[in-house]
Amino acid sequence: MNYEKKLEYFADVIFREVAAKKQRIKHQAANSISEDTATALEAAEDRANFQIEAAKRKLLREINIKISIATKEARAALGARRDIISDDLMQEAAAELVTFTQAPGYEAYLISRITQARQKGRGFTSVKLSPRDMRFAVAVRQATGLSTVEGEGDYIGGFVLQSASSRADHTFKTRLEKCVKGGISSGENSRS
Repeated sequence: MNYEKKLEYFADVIFREVAAKKQRIKHQAANSISEDTATALEAAEDRANFQIEAAKRKLLREINIKISIATKEARAALGARRDIISDDLMQEAAAELVTFTQAPGYEAYLISRITQARQKGRGFTSVKLSPRDMRFAVAVRQATGLSTVEGEGDYIGGFVLQSASSRADHTFKTRLEKCVKGGISSGENSRS
């Protein structure tokens, strides 16, 4: 073989090796850049996700605070409105009851209710009437056999039965208050 051909052959081999090395370096560089880029992108995505989650948590806290404040304000407004409605209702009902206590049939109604309540027992010995209803004291005493006492305060109407150990409140005022506050009762019994 002549030297020129050998030289060409070696040059060609070297050229191919250099081209292959160049190609490997390019691939390694590309892979390295891709890995670096991927790592950088992943880190940037993690930071962005962390910031998004932090912003979500902050926004949720702010929303919950606003909801809590709005709920408290709504409850306060509802309570105030309910009180106004209750007061108005109470005044209207009290006025109607006062009118009823002045009607001709009220005396018979009062005696009938006292008789019914007394039949439930407990040994009641006296009945308290409102100052307005004391005009019926003699008729109540004759019909029920109970001693009559003038009650203190404004009953609106109705009565309170008493014995030495118990009391049954059948006043219109008490019944009206219970009705307006959520439930009507025919009387409240308690130990004295």
